[in-house]
Amino acid sequence: MRYLIFVLSAGLFSISAQADVLLQKDRVELGIVNSGVVSSVEVTSGQKVTKGQVLLRLDQSVIRANQAAARSHLAKEKLEMAEATREYERNQELYDRTQLSEHELQLAEIAWNVAKAELAEAGARLARCKQQLEYSQLRAPVDGTIRQVLTWPGMAVTNHMQITPLIILAPNPAPKQ
Repeated sequence: MRYLIFVLSAGLFSISAQADVLLQKDRVELGIVNSGVVSSVEVTSGQKVTKGQVLLRLDQSVIRANQAAARSHLAKEKLEMAEATREYERNQELYDRTQLSEHELQLAEIAWNVAKAELAEAGARLARCKQQLEYSQLRAPVDGTIRQVLTWPGMAVTNHMQITPLIILAPNPAPKQ
């Protein structure tokens, strides 16, 4: 009996969720993935927008500072990788001439692998910063008209459990075929 109730309630949930999507077909509530402070709102109610147009931006100063630090860290890791490569090659040459123990060669190889991993991590950190910059902007997903702007510069946006709607967009009707 318990299982049947669960299935039934799951079925009702999906029906109401589908109905909600159908009822909301003439409007799209837009929010932003990141949390932060709105630095600029680029649109007003009634304004026509095109797909990809920036509608608002969050403050990017912290993200840009993190990006600069990530670039510096990446440059440092590239230098350390180059040095680890030179050291490994030098140790390999000494090992080939039997002037270095196998253990010392293995230590150089470990140092080279560590440098390689740290370089990859630094690259990933920079990529995350670039993604955060992109996520700090809200872009129009379709051509349409702004129905309502629910935010303003200076507003704090927190999106921990649910994305807060900031702009309501009315999509242009699909062309008739």
